[in-house]
Amino acid sequence: KTLVSSLHTGIRVCRQITKPMLNHRARILEEYANGFFEDKPHVKKPLNKVYRALSILVPWLASQNPKAMIRPRLIQLKPFADTYRLTLNYLSDKIDFGITLKELVLDGLTYIGITKTGLAQGGPEIEDVLGYLHDAGQIYTDRVDPEDYLFDCVARKREEMDYEGNEYRVPLDYIRDSGQFQNFDKLNPVTISEHVEGHERPEEQAKGTSLKYELEEIRPYVRVADFWLPNENIVVTIPAVEGEGELPLKIMEYGGPERGPYDVLRFSLFPESIIAIPPIYAWLDLHDYINELARRMARSSQREKTVLAYSGTAAQDAENIINAKDGESVRVDDVQALKEVNFGGVAEDSYRYMDWLSRMWSEQAGNLDLVGGLRPQAETLGQEQMLMANATVSLDDMSNSVHQFTKKIFRKWGWYMWTDPLIDISVIKRLPGLQDIQTSFTPEAREGGFLDYNIDVEPYTMQRMNPTMRMRRIMELVTGLILPTADLAAQQGTVLQIPALVKAVARDLDLTEAEIDEFYKSMGEAP
Repeated sequence: KTLVSSLHTGIRVCRQITKPMLNHRARILEEYANGFFEDKPHVKKPLNKVYRALSILVPWLASQNPKAMIRPRLIQLKPFADTYRLTLNYLSDKIDFGITLKELVLDGLTYIGITKTGLAQGGPEIEDVLGYLHDAGQIYTDRVDPEDYLFDCVARKREEMDYEGNEYRVPLDYIRDSGQFQNFDKLNPVTISEHVEGHERPEEQAKGTSLKYELEEIRPYVRVADFWLPNENIVVTIPAVEGEGELPLKIMEYGGPERGPYDVLRFSLFPESIIAIPPIYAWLDLHDYINELARRMARSSQREKTVLAYSGTAAQDAENIINAKDGESVRVDDVQALKEVNFGGVAEDSYRYMDWLSRMWSEQAGNLDLVGGLRPQAETLGQEQMLMANATVSLDDMSNSVHQFTKKIFRKWGWYMWTDPLIDISVIKRLPGLQDIQTSFTPEAREGGFLDYNIDVEPYTMQRMNPTMRMRRIMELVTGLILPTADLAAQQGTVLQIPALVKAVARDLDLTEAEIDEFYKSMGEAP
């Protein structure tokens, strides 16, 4: 049996094993979209708890580009460590990694998040073949859609896997003209309709569930799959579709970091399983119950009506009342023969049950209503703070998962930068008390070795603080630490720069420096 046929068997088995889990993910995303991409009637979710959870958790865990933090092993390496840090941050901004990270967090909450890191390939005929952010030779980290992720299903953990890979679409011109591939004669172009239809994937939901038309593309694409084989230390590219060739399209030695090109973000664990149970799946039943009850309450509300009932001898009295204006007096022969009667309506028990379900959902999801600032959960501030502390236990665990995941990717970037013999990236370095200077990350400028630098992610840089929270934290720092230690700091030659502090806080209050200067001047300045 050839390597390609063995990998094709692996693809088929992987598809079969992961199909139920991917179907669950598709259903979660269908609930999330709530019929937005469809032009046909759908079951309404008036209280979309899936959307609420994702709209709270994704910004909480990854709202902006993360920033690198590098600690050198030796003190003399500290200046270059700062250059190293700035270079990593430059790459993060250049490839829009913050956007990719948000997508990965969404994947992790609904399934698992997968990335592929490496050096972008190119050729004399086609540049930026995988996108305009993939300059030839540049480091990239791409999101791998869970539908495209392929792995050794025999393994109980990633370290045991004999292969790990992903499927993707690539222009046929690139395969044929780049000079990097061979054995491509049997590859058949695939339309986007064929690529999407029949797969339970978000792309199908976004483009419509019934693709009876062919989406036109300006050039033909084919489906291929890359596989990393750690034991052989190679990356092999094969046709993703069985029957399009039994020989590999390309085999190359893997020259990247030892953990391989792929990284996986998981927010939970399950024994001896590569795939984790995503958080949203655990909350899905309560989401269903809440919306089923909400729909029933809505129907009951629509059936509610109030009518005037009267006995057979009081027809004229009833007509007089119906025709009377508000506030008018009406003569009736027998007021006891008339009665206003209510029919239908929402039962009080339904409101109580809905409130209980909503509270249970919030608790199951780690007090998300409290975290999202949607409603108070306690009667006093102290109780609210205790609930918030308990809520952040699970959220802190999620944040730590994203932190460790991002740290692995940053280390891979750092490795590729360190081993690149042609790298030359200029950055601006700010020195305390001096003007900004320009410096470069080049092979000649490197100091020490790669293992002399501990590459990490600067804490909390992935969560964006609103201006009010930032101002509050600045004031807590000033009143809680800086002012109580001001005398000791002065003995060491450090003083609080009041004007700079005022301007920093004022910016968070949306005041310009010109506005501040109008009322905050030094004694030597003219009023």
